[in-house]
Amino acid sequence: MAPPPPLEANVIAPPDTSTVPIAVVNRPRSLPAPLSSRAALGLARYRVDADDSKTLPNCDPPAWVFLIGPRIKASSTAIRSARGRGVLKR
Repeated sequence: MAPPPPLEANVIAPPDTSTVPIAVVNRPRSLPAPLSSRAALGLARYRVDADDSKTLPNCDPPAWVFLIGPRIKASSTAIRSARGRGVLKR
């Protein structure tokens, strides 16, 4: 019987920006943080305008888009709790 593979072999690496377009959706109260990150600044010239986000799957990597998601007042914890009680459907 062969020994199990080393633990490192079971770790899933983050996507390689040279092969996968990226969509970033901001969280409430964090609007400037993602846009001023080292990654965003380093990839700034590859950013796709949010109005053109539908084209992202057809863009050559390392294309990326920053999306501002819909806002609701409920916390993530409250939403998960409601789903757990069957109040909300996924």
